[in-house]
Amino acid sequence: MMIETWIQYTHLEKLYGYLPGMDEALMARLFGLGLEEYREVKGRFDANARDAARELLEDASFAGRVDRLPFRSGETVVGVGDSITDDLQSWLEIVRHLLELRRPEGGIRVVNAGLSAHTTAMVLRRFVPHGRSSPHRRRDLASARRSVGPPGTRISTPGSNFWPMPFHPASQYHPHRNPRKGENDGRPQ
Repeated sequence: MMIETWIQYTHLEKLYGYLPGMDEALMARLFGLGLEEYREVKGRFDANARDAARELLEDASFAGRVDRLPFRSGETVVGVGDSITDDLQSWLEIVRHLLELRRPEGGIRVVNAGLSAHTTAMVLRRFVPHGRSSPHRRRDLASARRSVGPPGTRISTPGSNFWPMPFHPASQYHPHRNPRKGENDGRPQ
């Protein structure tokens, strides 16, 4: 169903949350759905990500890697990226469930700051003060860390070396990428 794809990748609360009255009921109406139907669609995507996390945790070696992720109790982890991150079934949503299932006592909060139809660089610019440009990604990421939360907030992007477990770039599985060439097929992301 096309509307489900829009809901999977279009998160009005991220784009227009500042507008008066932009609540869950209004978002449902904008998608042409009732509130309960909207929640059901989002719930199915969340359940799929949770099921993927459960399946991954069946592998004891992988579960041990989740235990060794460098997140301390109470930290906030912010994932920054494009539609590969913003997807309600993304790698980051799976990581959120991995942490909830494997380390529930940690209270590690995962924030999905991905935005569909944006590049990772475009999303990062939202965190860096205007008028400041830098060719040095590390400095920009450091600024982003300061902008998004208190000490202990971590920023991660797909394909970065941040994760201490094998990571296969999600772009190879992304529906808008050519799996043989890794190129965009021209559709918006």
